Amino acid sequence: MFLSLDVKIDSYEIKSIMYRSILIIHASELFGVESSSDQTIRSFLGNYPKEKIFVIACGEFNVKKYGLVSEHLFQLSIKDVKFLGKILRTNREIKNGIRLPSQDQKQAAQRKTVRQLLRKILIDITTLAPYVISDELESFIRNSKAEVIYADHTGYRGVELANSIALRFNLPVVYHFLDDWPNIIYTSSPISIPLRTLFNYKLKKFLNKCHCVLCISDVMKTEYGRRYQIKNLEVLMNCIEAPIYSPDNNIEDSIHSFVFAGSMTLHRDETLLKICETLDNLKIDNKTLDIYCPINHWEVVKFKFNNFSFVNFRGFLPHEDLMQTLKHYNVLLFVESFDSELLLYSKLSVSTRVPEYLSVGKIILAVGPSDQGSIDYFSKLNTAFVVDNLANISDAIKLLISDKELAKEKIKNAKQVFLNNHESSSQQRKFLKIINEA
Repeated sequence: MFLSLDVKIDSYEIKSIMYRSILIIHASELFGVESSSDQTIRSFLGNYPKEKIFVIACGEFNVKKYGLVSEHLFQLSIKDVKFLGKILRTNREIKNGIRLPSQDQKQAAQRKTVRQLLRKILIDITTLAPYVISDELESFIRNSKAEVIYADHTGYRGVELANSIALRFNLPVVYHFLDDWPNIIYTSSPISIPLRTLFNYKLKKFLNKCHCVLCISDVMKTEYGRRYQIKNLEVLMNCIEAPIYSPDNNIEDSIHSFVFAGSMTLHRDETLLKICETLDNLKIDNKTLDIYCPINHWEVVKFKFNNFSFVNFRGFLPHEDLMQTLKHYNVLLFVESFDSELLLYSKLSVSTRVPEYLSVGKIILAVGPSDQGSIDYFSKLNTAFVVDNLANISDAIKLLISDKELAKEKIKNAKQVFLNNHESSSQQRKFLKIINEA
């Protein structure tokens, strides 16, 4: 059922915008949490009326409340998975901190024992168990009067749930890929090949039935069109509201303050450490590098940075404070790991941090492999000083300090790319159009 509102967008008065009841299938409750995927989806929804949004949160373990949480939220857990719900405990211990395995640990893991192989086989098999559409979940869906499904939940189970609900309730599906997760599942056990073949067949069939398949980048759209032979593809990128202060392309006389704001997962700390080693050897007056990341991430890696007096850990930076904080620094550091295995996951995606950095009007130093999605994006659009070889970090820092005109050009490009591809109002209009046409 449509909700109609009179609004004004970009000085054009639109008499009526139609909002359909939308059923979102996602990993979490979406509102009230701060993961990057939650932020991304909320940015597309914008001012979408809350009363028209219904969420199925696909949790597994350690879910605090099961079933119908509210009129607009239904929480699934491992107990809702066929077969597994009766044999697995719903709570599991979660260790504090993050795992950043060393090379020795990696090599040890590669020496597979029979026990490790059996465990990987069991994990692969259990992913095939679908969520059960219970009477309570069915009642939630019917009461929502949903007219379209928007889904991004990953894995076989997530795809199967979206497909089952679509078939049972005759609903169109808009499916969104925020990263290339299909490329990293079913890759490490003896039965991975047949399971991967089965999954790719089912995924291709499902995607071709969707009203629209959304991709987070242009390179993903090209690759998915080739990989799954689908034509109903659109690009919907991470977006944020335009900052109230306008990037002015001015470069400070003294370039000395660097900042990193993000996660230390996926071995980003190793790349950041190389930057610190380089800065330590460069003569830059009053240089500082402030690091903002989750406290539990820093606890794991802080010992690596103890020898750098110019490095300061500033704690976790809430999303709402990010933009105002970044503008106080000269250089924004964007880093990705050079671990080739991680490229399977991030090669086609563009980080949620990218539009935030592009909009600030500051010099960006992006360090990572050239074929990583975000690094490639910065490079092709000439919006950052890009380093795709760790040996070249020093030259890049010297260049961004000495060549003010080049820095101004990149800042100007960054602002334009942000306005063209990541400004929230245009992406929200595109999202609304796709949902209303489904």
